[in-house]
Amino acid sequence: MYSQVALGILTMAGIIFLLITGAVIVILLARKRKIEGDLKAVRYENELNRVELASLRAQMNPHFIFNCLNSIRLLTEKHESEAASAYLGKFSKLIRNNLEQARSDRNSLRFEIQTLQLYLEMESLRIKDKVRWTITHDEAMDLDFLEIPSMFLQPYVENAIWHGLMHRDTPGELSIRFEEDTDKELLRIVIEDNGIGRAASAVINQQRSKQHQSLATRINEERVSRMNKKDNDEETQVVITDLFDNHGNAAGTRVFIQMPL
Repeated sequence: MYSQVALGILTMAGIIFLLITGAVIVILLARKRKIEGDLKAVRYENELNRVELASLRAQMNPHFIFNCLNSIRLLTEKHESEAASAYLGKFSKLIRNNLEQARSDRNSLRFEIQTLQLYLEMESLRIKDKVRWTITHDEAMDLDFLEIPSMFLQPYVENAIWHGLMHRDTPGELSIRFEEDTDKELLRIVIEDNGIGRAASAVINQQRSKQHQSLATRINEERVSRMNKKDNDEETQVVITDLFDNHGNAAGTRVFIQMPL
């Protein structure tokens, strides 16, 4: 028999899930009404909206949402109301941040880092000590001034965890580094893990249904292509490299991202 606090937490979780769905619909309708201008502009805006909304749907992984709500349910069943409430608070803030990201093309680096931290904290609650992670940046960087495309980094971070690190027999390491090249006016981001590597992960994934995160990364590739058509002087680059140890064994994956400031 659930306590009143536990039932209240589960009710709140259900309300949040319904609000997410409603908010996505409102954003879609609002963007549709904003489309104006000549036919070429309309077509471009439609395509951009399609990519961004697809990115939002991919970012808000239904499996991730379901697993978070299920974790809250399990905590309430164990009568750990304080832990469930804390988990729900982080979950609510992460969803709110994702919806905020959907309202603009770009967000401050500080906002992006905070959102990544929330996501990693949520995953850490689910997978316990399976992954150790760090986020670092140059001390001189102005995190409020620098901006990056919204909803861009989380798919790569989620890939590192669920396609690389979760298949390890021992706890893995994930690092996210932000570097600024002021001379060339470039922002560089390195997401590196010591998971099982892409080749071994591909073998495992062949035995499963279509992978959510492969969709999200393909959407990001499309976004990069469109950004580069718009920005003629400097191109955004995403390079994914397989890492190997001294004996030629898979030692993880590195995602290198470079974009104009």
